[in-house]
Amino acid sequence: MKTVIYNERNEARMLEIDAKTNQKYWLKKVPLIEVKRELEILKSIEGNAFPKLIDFQIEDNLFVLKLNFIEGKTFKERDLSYDYGPYLFRQMLKRLRELHEQGILHRDISPQNILVDESEGIYFIDFGSAVQKKEVVYESEIVGTLEYAAPEAVFNPKGYNEFSDIYALSKVFLEKFEARRYWFNPAFYNCVMKCQAINPSERYTNYSELLHDLESCL
Repeated sequence: MKTVIYNERNEARMLEIDAKTNQKYWLKKVPLIEVKRELEILKSIEGNAFPKLIDFQIEDNLFVLKLNFIEGKTFKERDLSYDYGPYLFRQMLKRLRELHEQGILHRDISPQNILVDESEGIYFIDFGSAVQKKEVVYESEIVGTLEYAAPEAVFNPKGYNEFSDIYALSKVFLEKFEARRYWFNPAFYNCVMKCQAINPSERYTNYSELLHDLESCL
């Protein structure tokens, strides 16, 4: 059985339920000319915070990617406790670091591409814009969701790096807690704001320093 589910941007995702096992899968349709990179990323990616490629096939000149189903709501939809916010940000960073340690840049961190399950576990999804870090030097295309994208994603795609992803993550995080973000510990708030400095040279340049500062103000 297949069901079409729409997200808040009115984008269709196909949910397939195996009639024999009752197992759920996501089906994602991708144009043939765009699928190669995403397919390679999904094949190589490891870790529980990311979708797993189960199978793929060609249908009506589209690649249909079959992915494991992740039970959760988008970061925008999920109700989250303000008090838990700083610890959630740390978890999000650690999950993103897993991706970066595999040499992969997501390049489209947005509320729609982060899922939160019932245990408040974090998952990053939709790797249509993702790229191997070693390949970013050949990039010229503007990718991602502009509302959250770091300046270099638009003006210098070849300069995109791990901390460009973190820039977007920090914007997504503060947007979620917009109404009460100024209630955060000032040291924590300053840490998050440093992640989204307009000038890349004013941001953190390594995870060790970032996580050290974050741990010290939780």
